[in-house]
Amino acid sequence: MDKIKISILGCGAVADLYLPIFKHLPEIELHALADQNISSGKAFAKRYKADKVYSSALELSRDKETDAVIVATPPQHHAENICILAEAKKHILCEKPMAHSVKGRRRQVKLCK
Repeated sequence: MDKIKISILGCGAVADLYLPIFKHLPEIELHALADQNISSGKAFAKRYKADKVYSSALELSRDKETDAVIVATPPQHHAENICILAEAKKHILCEKPMAHSVKGRRRQVKLCK
């Protein structure tokens, strides 16, 4: 059985909550990390043994091997990042809030359908 390749967008405190769990999930592979601060992304990748590092949600969305993305960016960036990833047909887990407006949430839901 192939492993599910998970990537994380945002390499801060929230990512630090998720990343230690991956070593306990044999069916999951940490595939890539993305952060606008590329050196932060590289440090996390080295510590948690991720294959790839990107500097944006758009770059990560183009990674054909990523099955799903955990959005761990600051809340004001959630709406934009979810839309980018949804348009790329990625499965998404997002920390709350999804968006700061009903209009933003509706757009996300529409793209995810």
